[in-house]
Amino acid sequence: MDGNRRRWLRILCAAILGLALSGCANGQAKPMKKYYPPTDFFAGRELELARAIDREDQTEIRVLARGVDLNAKARQDMTLLIYAVMNDKFASISELVRLGARPDENIIDGIGSVIDHAMYSKDLRYLTALLDGGLSVDFQDSDRTPLIQRAAGAGGSIEHVKLLVSRGANVNRRDSIGGTALHSAINVNHVEVGLYLVQIGADIAAHKSNGASVSWAVQLSIDGQQPGPLRTKFEQLRDLMIQKGAKFPADPPEVVRDRMRTQGLKPAVPPGKAK
Repeated sequence: MDGNRRRWLRILCAAILGLALSGCANGQAKPMKKYYPPTDFFAGRELELARAIDREDQTEIRVLARGVDLNAKARQDMTLLIYAVMNDKFASISELVRLGARPDENIIDGIGSVIDHAMYSKDLRYLTALLDGGLSVDFQDSDRTPLIQRAAGAGGSIEHVKLLVSRGANVNRRDSIGGTALHSAINVNHVEVGLYLVQIGADIAAHKSNGASVSWAVQLSIDGQQPGPLRTKFEQLRDLMIQKGAKFPADPPEVVRDRMRTQGLKPAVPPGKAK
């Protein structure tokens, strides 16, 4: 990689990562201070498209996009979708996804995919734009981890979870080992997310393919906490789960596995990858 390319990649990564990590009082990321002109990356038809993206002219984007590979890389590994993201062109993000740009395959060096950026940015407009463009609310990555589970886990937020729920996300969709969003919330001490998920109907009897249940995870978290606010929150979660029929003390994973074998049951098989 030559020095000029490395320089542009550093600029791009720093700009977008800054958006992901910064936030205003209203929970939205601070706007970028620098504009990146399309002539730095594109030429020909793609340059015309990038200019239409800047204007957020959806009609012109649709016309110019005919016959163009929207996932192709231009100079500095730039794509049209990444360009729209780095310049906060939210209507254009939606239109590009609607026309076939694949956010999971548009990779920002040092950060991850456009979906990664949307899931970990405090600014919900990125995820909203992707969903508006047609990204499935139940999209699962290569490990079958659904968006709702990522939002509930490390790096996510209750605001992202609520946005996905408002769009109809299946809160009980499972990953490749049978885990759910509720599992993930408990594992990273996002107790408020856990409480919210249980309140709206998350499966409190869910268990992973190794027999580790949601109840078991909550019990381990309580047992491992000193008295204090976090333990109190976990106890509230346990009490809410008991109200909804959960058993405590929870059966350990080996007991769950034995019960499944006795009943002739197989470990839960996650649904296929949502398109």
